[in-house]
Amino acid sequence: MIEERHGAKRIRFFYLQFLIIIVLSNLSYFLTFEVSFFLLPISFVINTNIFIRLFSLGHDGIHGLLCDNKNSNDFLARYLCHTPIFFSFSRYKHLHLLHHKYVGSKYDPDYLIDLHTPKELKKYFWYTSKRILTFHQFYTAVLFYTDITRIYKSHSKQTLNYKKDSLQLLVVWSLIITFCFTNSIVLKFVLLWWFCLLFFPLVVELFSLIQHRELDKKNPEFTRNIVEKGFFAEVFFPTGIAFHGIHHEDVRIPWYNLKNLKRNESYHIDSDINKCISEIFE
Repeated sequence: MIEERHGAKRIRFFYLQFLIIIVLSNLSYFLTFEVSFFLLPISFVINTNIFIRLFSLGHDGIHGLLCDNKNSNDFLARYLCHTPIFFSFSRYKHLHLLHHKYVGSKYDPDYLIDLHTPKELKKYFWYTSKRILTFHQFYTAVLFYTDITRIYKSHSKQTLNYKKDSLQLLVVWSLIITFCFTNSIVLKFVLLWWFCLLFFPLVVELFSLIQHRELDKKNPEFTRNIVEKGFFAEVFFPTGIAFHGIHHEDVRIPWYNLKNLKRNESYHIDSDINKCISEIFE
């Protein structure tokens, strides 16, 4: 009975978050194309919040926390959460489970982000700007968060069938683009969704740095929680995603319940955003 209540709460939370996402999407569209095009930067902030919510829900799907039925859980996470932000559910699940298994070691996929990202704030700014202007950061994201590039780079013949996750990703996005062309909303879609999406991998990378960079060297498994309140926290850390350290204590707890979980200080530290930035960048 208790498990049934928890399962019902999880799926209700998913539907609530998806309703919020729909409302925010309409707000973003209304501000830009009905009020003033000069409000586009505000729409980018709104869309970033949407992407973070989708990413967070997809992450819970990786751990089987969206609903009790595995097939339904994977369907929701793959098609409604990760596909809209151009993530391969299967690929990211593989990387994330490796992250949990080898957190803080050279076998941790997130270690590559830390390794290649400058530790000086000024160098980080120029490094990031260069990657944006050359679209290198987007190419890296496609390489890292999907296996699409393996389809045409593999030396062995790839068996392409409907079960291949990245093929499904491309098919769904082809349908989305076709719909946009059919309804003459390509430019609007590119401006509001796709252009903002180009920058979202940088947000995910920054999250990785915030969560793990420059923590206790003697305890590489340490992770960081962001203890922050106010508008900034609501925009960039919705759905409990700030409590990454607590998540590593027990992956069976959905994001929205992490703040209620009893904390074990031997696994993580708490930082506000200002302290965190000063810790991860020189």
